[in-house]
Amino acid sequence: MNKRDENWRKLLLSSSLSQKIQDWLDDSSKICFQLTSKDFKLEGLQPRKMIPTYSRDDIPQIFVQYGLEHFRNLSGGCILIKKEKFNLPTLFPILPKPKCQEDLKIKWPANLRLLKHFDLHNEETGIVLVKELRLLQTFFETQDEFTLLGRVKTSVNGNLIINEKERHRVEKVPIEKCQLEVDNSIESSYNVISIEAKFYRDKPRESFSIHQFALPTLLFSMRTEKLLSSILLEYSPLENNALNFRIFHYMVKHDRGTIYPHEYQLKNSAEFRVEIY
Repeated sequence: MNKRDENWRKLLLSSSLSQKIQDWLDDSSKICFQLTSKDFKLEGLQPRKMIPTYSRDDIPQIFVQYGLEHFRNLSGGCILIKKEKFNLPTLFPILPKPKCQEDLKIKWPANLRLLKHFDLHNEETGIVLVKELRLLQTFFETQDEFTLLGRVKTSVNGNLIINEKERHRVEKVPIEKCQLEVDNSIESSYNVISIEAKFYRDKPRESFSIHQFALPTLLFSMRTEKLLSSILLEYSPLENNALNFRIFHYMVKHDRGTIYPHEYQLKNSAEFRVEIY
């Protein structure tokens, strides 16, 4: 058991909050339990180390035991959710195998000559390349031009709706000063699409967290009327001047200032192997 799992077990079973948590687990009418930064600190725990949100591998084992998942919704706080009891979709989905593959041979853009040095390749490089090589136009089957809007690091406020399909058990949870990061985003005439980029050399990831899509969707929902969605971009340089891109396009249900994190869908996915000359 790693330290994070050990700390979660302590919090749920032997902390000053454990009786309240057990009462919540026994209450069949309640979906969520709120934990704040203060709750963690009173137990001598660091909030940022308690609420990882990257992939299924980050789910604490005691959550698996009780059928729980968590969602970051406060500055240093999160809610626990009875995923299994209420038969909710996971917030840490497995990535599907991309539906199609494209082998492309593309001339390297002259304005990106510097990026031919592979020791400079990273997540941001992948974002620039997927745009400049016009892979987004191929992926979306459009001639629309995309503008990179840049990295965002801020906080967001709004509402979180849990279990909206069963209205007699719906829970509305506030999101307050919740930190989020967006690696980048792109804008076209009709769309704003946030991008979560992952750089790898050996093995692509198998899972990801809906946080990476839901919170940026909430932020943009209050700033634009354009269609909002998100991309998980995985990027890797291969041998012999080849690059590999995996693109997963998701949409999270939302209204202005409100997100429904369990209601998301995969719109499309593709893998591109690009030979540069």
